[in-house]
Amino acid sequence: MINEYQTQTQLNPVLWDGDELKPKLRLALLKIARAFYKSLGITADIKDVTLTGSNANYNWTTHSDIDLHLIINYKDINDNEILVKDYMNAKKSLWNNKYPLKYKGMNIELYAQDTNEPHASTGVYSIFNDDWVMKPNAEMVSIEDEAIKKKSEPYKYEIDNLDKDDPKLLDKIASIKSRLKQLRKSGLDAVGEYSLENLAFKDLRNSGHLQRLNNLQQDSMFSQLRIVESFSEEHAGHKHKTNFKKGKDE
Repeated sequence: MINEYQTQTQLNPVLWDGDELKPKLRLALLKIARAFYKSLGITADIKDVTLTGSNANYNWTTHSDIDLHLIINYKDINDNEILVKDYMNAKKSLWNNKYPLKYKGMNIELYAQDTNEPHASTGVYSIFNDDWVMKPNAEMVSIEDEAIKKKSEPYKYEIDNLDKDDPKLLDKIASIKSRLKQLRKSGLDAVGEYSLENLAFKDLRNSGHLQRLNNLQQDSMFSQLRIVESFSEEHAGHKHKTNFKKGKDE
């Protein structure tokens, strides 16, 4: 499936001068990419650092993510590419929770992408080479199923790997929900129902991941309330016992 629609007449001027990435921003994004690479704990070479998604295209809004991808050959890490992909998704989740970076109100989302993974976006900019890998068309933007999957998949992984016994579970859920809210808003503000961001949000809803997130939040909050009740009863019982002893002594 391909959805096509008319969009903005220029690239996001907060990031771009015409069709050239602003030099100072480019250096700042490279610095962030290096820090993310260090956090991966791998020795495989970075083939490229790319900017992709809505902010490398004409369907951006002021809420669009800055999708920063480190291009790495997964086979340089391990022959089991599925294992490597899971590891990269886990590292992305850890990074987002530890460093919720923003630029001008836009989330900076980092991901280590396999060199053999096809480009899902019609706009890809090489930050390494300071040039377009795939230059977008200002008149029309295409959204394919693969692009939707690529956008929703990291969220699915993050939700699937939430631990109900994690003491920081509610904070993590709040962080995911905040990012998803901004994700959907950016798409709806730009082009409406058929934006990449909104289609990715719908994919998460259809797969049951949004419901799972809500269920985890509800269960965790209920569990904490039960602990409060238990503590209150224990405290009340202890107080009653103390008063009883005091009355006996008198």
